[in-house]
Amino acid sequence: MKWFLEKRKISELHEYAKNPRILKKNDAEHLQKSLSKFGQCEPIVINIDGTIIGGHQRLRTMRKLKYKEVDVYVPNTALTDKEVEELNIRLNKNTGDFDFDILANAWELDDLIDWGFKPEDFDLDLEQDSGADPEGEEAPPTIIKIEVGNEELASFENQLDMLLIKFATAKRKK
Repeated sequence: MKWFLEKRKISELHEYAKNPRILKKNDAEHLQKSLSKFGQCEPIVINIDGTIIGGHQRLRTMRKLKYKEVDVYVPNTALTDKEVEELNIRLNKNTGDFDFDILANAWELDDLIDWGFKPEDFDLDLEQDSGADPEGEEAPPTIIKIEVGNEELASFENQLDMLLIKFATAKRKK
């Protein structure tokens, strides 16, 4: 099977009735930011008749952004119902995971969160102690020390600094 890149009017495309994918509000916001900033850099996958096989969420977002035409991949021959079913699932399910060591060492935590990750993706607890005790008096900051043997490698007075170290050493959840 061969695929061809074409331009199609959004009005000519229709959603696949069995599409099981959903998009949470937070993810939809990140998708809209991405499309607003970078435009359509990944074509929608359709069958010859204009049925969307992959890219429903992107297309919905592009409609909101007032796109009139989009890039689509179209097969050289019509896919059967069974092939559409399989490809619809494979385009969304057969995706890779992230290497969290590379993420921790190559990008800033704030950027990754701004681009769609969540703190829990890195096993981070961002709730901070207010520093005040129940009597209303401010408690001294907790000093967090990292030691190897008798040598102190680092100490932190706030949780944010500690979180950054925790992020830098985060390992992917098993």
